[in-house]
Amino acid sequence: MADVVLLLLRLVLRVLQIKLRLRPSLQGLMKLSKPSASVSEGGAEKSCLPSYTLSMPLTVQHSDVKKYMLAVENSSDSTGGSRSPAGNLSRLEGSFTDPAHTTLFLAAMAQPASLILLAQSDCPVQPLGAVNVRNRFELLNRNLGQQVINAACRSESMPYPSEVRARFLPVTRIVKRGIEVDVSVSVVALPRGDAKGEIEMFRQVFTILEFVRWSKIDMSDSRTTAETIHTKDSERVGANHPDAVPGDARNDARALCRMGAQDPRLWAALCRDYNPIHHLALAARLAGFAGKIAHGNHVVARVFSELQGQRPQWTSPDDKTSGSLVMEVAFRKPVVVPCVLQIQLHTPIFASNEPHPLTQSTRTTICKDDKVFIEVFLKSYPA
Repeated sequence: MADVVLLLLRLVLRVLQIKLRLRPSLQGLMKLSKPSASVSEGGAEKSCLPSYTLSMPLTVQHSDVKKYMLAVENSSDSTGGSRSPAGNLSRLEGSFTDPAHTTLFLAAMAQPASLILLAQSDCPVQPLGAVNVRNRFELLNRNLGQQVINAACRSESMPYPSEVRARFLPVTRIVKRGIEVDVSVSVVALPRGDAKGEIEMFRQVFTILEFVRWSKIDMSDSRTTAETIHTKDSERVGANHPDAVPGDARNDARALCRMGAQDPRLWAALCRDYNPIHHLALAARLAGFAGKIAHGNHVVARVFSELQGQRPQWTSPDDKTSGSLVMEVAFRKPVVVPCVLQIQLHTPIFASNEPHPLTQSTRTTICKDDKVFIEVFLKSYPA
């Protein structure tokens, strides 16, 4: 807990330094940087972000698996109480045969690396108040991911020494609500003994939006004209997604997902994301939200838990760990807790120009009051 407090204090200090102009902001650095040739095509600019890679060892313990199961299978009630744990330890390994849960668990375990990267003294991004608007996960090696989790379920040591690596991708984007920054996070299995070569088992591109009020900027600057502020936030996953075939989807399942007022603390205990907008209603309102908001990945994990048994089987019964999985998530609206969400599962028929053979694919929409809050695309590829 002391490490968490120190990290939060470090983030607050950086925000104060930016506000007091003791160090440059992301917005200021972007105005100083020269635009790249692709500005007119997508609002892209040359990078003004640190270029190093942060590495840290990955350790997965039995307690981490229990925290994940508690977070995805339980919901605290709207009055702030918490129900007793629903996770049955005898079912742990069985739950993670679903590669979607393996993917989201590894994402949560790797998240501290991105938080530490954002807390570095030379990072111009203000993480407090910023939001995660889009994620792309790739479970590149199901077998390795499954081995890591199974060992943790049995309270055994890691089967392979592993580490998490986080770095900023070199392009930032100007969008209507501010500036988007991409963080790439990878989980790598390191060689053991005389073995050679590393194996990347998991990769995530984590897109952060830092809010900017463009109306207060000198719009005569060529890099902040309407031509470059045209990208709609998170539009890369949705109706215009290249893998979606409108009109060819079957509505296969409907369910409800309840998010309690105290649920964010369950996910934070796993991923160490203690951003105040997830824990303090006052902090969330100061950041422009109606109340404290759920962690986006937590909502997705809870939804997949609710749909357990209703979604298509991703692999054959005798091969649960082969192939790869790609998950793309767009967070369209913040999920204010407590709330009840409606889940709609679609099984789309894909176009014939799909570059790789698909084992299965689904699209899931998470809604409230008939408005889409989160959209998830899952694609499973054979080995």
